[in-house]
Amino acid sequence: ELEQWRDTEIFLTEERRGLFRSKAEEMEESVASRTQAVVSLIRDCQSLIYELKIVPSGYIDADEHDMVSCCDSGNYGPGGDEEVGRSEDDLKIMKSLKVRDSISQEEGQNRRSRGRSISDYTIVSLFESSSCTGISNEALERLTNRLAELNGEKRRRRA
Repeated sequence: ELEQWRDTEIFLTEERRGLFRSKAEEMEESVASRTQAVVSLIRDCQSLIYELKIVPSGYIDADEHDMVSCCDSGNYGPGGDEEVGRSEDDLKIMKSLKVRDSISQEEGQNRRSRGRSISDYTIVSLFESSSCTGISNEALERLTNRLAELNGEKRRRRA
């Protein structure tokens, strides 16, 4: 698809540069939209993982005051019958988000005390790694499926 942009001598007209800028903006908007959808799914999964007390044993986040409370009671990591409902992706889910760089320390302290919103977070990496889900179609599908599993586990435990 990018081959048409390679011959700079022929295609460096103002019209072609405008088309290229337009295509680049479209791609940036697509990435931003996908990122926001993934961040939302990850936060929902994280909330349920904490609520169900199935936090992966390799995960520690001292900065998450709004979610650490369930771990303070000794329910952190593996334990007893709580192994039910775990997934290979849970550690990635827990490590995939970071607080946006644009939030000042003071603003961050205020938000942390009343709970952060989805817009305060961004994904650590757009690409999947050993510690991040990324934003691919496969990641979006796995996160959607994991959220459904976690909600099912929550309903099962209520019954």
